[in-house]
Parts: sequence; structure tokens; C-alpha cells
Amino acid sequence: MSSNATRAWLKPSTLTTSLIAAVGRPWEIYRSNFDAASNRVVDLYTKSGNVGAYSAMLAVIPDLGVGFSILVATEVDGRPYVIADWIAEIIIPAVEEVARKEADSKFAGTYTAKNLNSTITLST
Repeated sequence: MSSNATRAWLKPSTLTTSLIAAVGRPWEIYRSNFDAASNRVVDLYTKSGNVGAYSAMLAVIPDLGVGFSILVATEVDGRPYVIADWIAEIIIPAVEEVARKEADSKFAGTYTAKNLNSTITLST
């Protein structure tokens, strides 16, 4: 398959009546607003299913390069979605903090342009 075809998988094909959900091919796209102060959202691409008391969910977070899977055996409906919310609340800030520290160690500092009276200081 071409890279254009696979990238198209990560685009919503239609929106829903919910502000935090969209439908893709083949993904269910859930928008997590974990940081209300900055009004920033992170999209979780999920695929879930169930048979009887068994439920499963696969989730990928392309913005962060991570994913997770959930396997549940329960009579309670919607349990993978509740667990996915808990995981997203923990994993997204943790991965972003690791990325911030990595960027800080690689790029933070004061840079001076040669032959110019110009400097820039970068920090995270």
C-alpha cells in the first residue's frame, strides 16, 4: 500500500454529534481534552469490539508515537472506554513530560549568530 493510503487511515471520514468523537476508516477517533487550561486535545485512534462478556480495544496515539491495548472480561458495558480514559489521563502527560525533558537536553541553551548581534535562548 502507498504511504498516502495509510496516512488516509488517520483522517476522519465523518464527524459525529459529539465534539470529542469522529469516525475514520477503520478507526473510532476519540479526542481527549486532558489539559483544559490550554484547550489542547490529543486524538486517540481506537478499534474496539466485544463478544459476550469479553471486550477488547486497541488504541494508538500518533501524535505521541505510543499505543496500548485493553482486554476485559466483564458484564459491565463500556468498560474498555472507561479504562482508556484512565490510561489517557496518565500516559499522555507522562509521555509529554519525557519528550519535554528530551527536547530540553538536546536543544535548550543560548545560541548566538556569527557576525550578527543576535542571540536566542531556548528552554522548555
